[in-house]
Amino acid sequence: MKCKKHPNYKAIRPPTSDCDSCKKQYRINLTELMKKRWAARKVLLKQRKQKKVNQKIDWRSVRKSIKKIKQNNKEALKTDMGEEAFKEMKINAQMLDKKHLDYGPGNIARFGLRGIVVRLNDKVERLATLTEEGKIQKAQFESIEDSLRDISNYATIGLLLQQGKWK
Repeated sequence: MKCKKHPNYKAIRPPTSDCDSCKKQYRINLTELMKKRWAARKVLLKQRKQKKVNQKIDWRSVRKSIKKIKQNNKEALKTDMGEEAFKEMKINAQMLDKKHLDYGPGNIARFGLRGIVVRLNDKVERLATLTEEGKIQKAQFESIEDSLRDISNYATIGLLLQQGKWK
């Protein structure tokens, strides 16, 4: 919709005249521009949120899982230590899931349980080095916590291999 009095007015900037049709066109263009900017912002925020979710532990699902276990009388955890252990296991399972997406099943399946033993040995030796002579050293690339989580996950993978569930 162009103004008949001002055919060269593009409605990108506020009109300099008091022409109602120019003002109306400017408001329409401004509204459309703002809608596009908000849509782009929403997409950007959603992408950022997804990246943060992918990088962080999903504590809601951890709490939901604990709540489900508490509700199920057969599997209810009796102690606070059991609940804390379950939280750690849930974090380890999420880490295993992420790494499984990166590596796939082939690297474990190729060497089987023997490969698990070798990897576990590497992690245990690293842990021994980091905690040598009662001095806990700060690791450059992998912390003690990372090594312990990896050991736990390799043990879980070993169990899955033994049960024929590793895919």
